[in-house]
This record gives sequence, structure tokens and C-alpha cells, in this order.
Amino acid sequence: MYYTQQRDYVRASDAYYKLSIGNAAWPIGVVAVGIHERSSADKIQYASHVFNDEVTWKWVQGTKRLVTFAQGKWPPADRRKMMG
Repeated sequence: MYYTQQRDYVRASDAYYKLSIGNAAWPIGVVAVGIHERSSADKIQYASHVFNDEVTWKWVQGTKRLVTFAQGKWPPADRRKMMG
């Protein structure tokens, strides 16, 4: 929200993505490719994430909505600070 107050919506959006997604590598995709399952597939551990808690996710989602609303209501003087 700090960057939103400064009307730097690009950095506010980046902060939102870092908050919601983070930097951790996610095991994305199909674990079993073909008819043989990988031997290491059962060793993949999924960490708890903000998406797992509905209340926290709603707060994070609300933050993104506020950033989007603020950009439309109070556009920055420098257009490079606007989200695409």
C-alpha cells in the first residue's frame, strides 16, 4: 500500500505479486508423464501458501483491488508508473 500512496502502481503491483506468489519454485505441471510415475513424485512437498487460507486470500485480493481502484481514481503524473 506504500507504493499505492506514492502513486507508483507498477511497484505496488510487483509487491502484490511477490506477496501472493512469492519467490518459491512451484512444482507446476503433471507429475506423472505417461504410464510410469516418476519415482520422486511422492517426495514433492507442497508448502502452505496464502491460497490455502481463505480469509488471508480475501485480504490479499482486496489489496490488489484497492491498487487497481486507486490507479483509476488518482493516476500518476508519470505515466511510466501505471500498470498495463
